[in-house]
Amino acid sequence: MRRNNSLSHLLLGAALTLGASQVIALQELDDSSLSDVQGAGLAFAMDDFSFRFAPTSYIELTGTQAQGAGWERGDARYYGLSITNGEQIAGMDWHGSGCGSGGAFGNDHLACPMGTDNGGGIGAFASIYDPYVLRAYKYEGYDYSGAYLSTPANMPTVMELIGPSDTDRWRWSFWGELEVDRLNNNPADGALNNSYNVGGADFLQSQTIIHGKPVTTDGRPARLRLMRTTGMDSALYPWADSNTFGINYESALSGDFRFSVRQKANSEDRLHWVPDFEDNEGMYFKNVDA
Repeated sequence: MRRNNSLSHLLLGAALTLGASQVIALQELDDSSLSDVQGAGLAFAMDDFSFRFAPTSYIELTGTQAQGAGWERGDARYYGLSITNGEQIAGMDWHGSGCGSGGAFGNDHLACPMGTDNGGGIGAFASIYDPYVLRAYKYEGYDYSGAYLSTPANMPTVMELIGPSDTDRWRWSFWGELEVDRLNNNPADGALNNSYNVGGADFLQSQTIIHGKPVTTDGRPARLRLMRTTGMDSALYPWADSNTFGINYESALSGDFRFSVRQKANSEDRLHWVPDFEDNEGMYFKNVDA
C-alpha cells in the first residue's frame, strides 16, 4: 500500500481552544498548561489529497470450509482502493493508463476508476474551515432501549471522528473478486475461470466506482464513534459486564455509483490477476443519497 505524495498539508490542532484567554498565538504545551486546556477536539484539514493502494494490494475476507449440504466456502478480496480527484474526467485504470473519458449515462467521471497520475489530488478533501474533527466527550442522549442518559453516572465517554459537512467530489474505486468453493484451504492461484479449470474454484471479478461525497445532500457528515460504558446497573442490564465497548458508524454518501463485471477482450480472466474492465459497461445509480 502506498500513499500518494499529493497529501501536502496536514494541519493538526486547529480546533483546540485554550481556556487562558490571553493566549493569542500557538505555543508549546507542558504538563501544567495542559490542565487548563478546554478542548473542542483535534482538527485535520487536508488539501490536494489522494490515497491509492497498489492494484495488487488487497483486503481479504476469508471463509471457512462449509458444513452441511448445499453450502460452499466463499472468499472475497478487494484490491486497489483509490481516492482521487472526482472533478478530473480523464483518468486511468488498474491495468494501465489506457482509460480515458467517454462514460455512459452522462457521467464521464465513472468511465475511469482513478484520476490521472499527474494531478489526482482532491482540492478540498477537508478544508481548514470544515475539517475532520477527533474529539472525546460525555454522551448525553438515549440508549438502545430509549432511556435518557443525562447524569455522569450513566453517560458513556465517547471518542468521535466526524467528517466535513461538505467536500469537493471524490472518485472512489476498488476492484474485487469473489471466490467460491476453494477446496482444502488451498488457493487456486492463477486458475483460469473457464470450463477447463477442472477442480479449481469459481470466481467473479468486479469493479466499483463512486463519484460523490462522504456527506448527505443536506450536509450531514459521516461519524465514527467508539465508546466505553462503566458501572451499568445489573438490575436493568443483567446481561452486561461492568465494562463494555461499543462502535457506532453513521455512514453518509451522495453521488453517482457504477458497478460492473465485464472485462475487455484482451483482459485475462484469472484469479488474483489485475483485470481491465470495459469503460462504459455496468449498472449505474445516479443521484444517490444514503
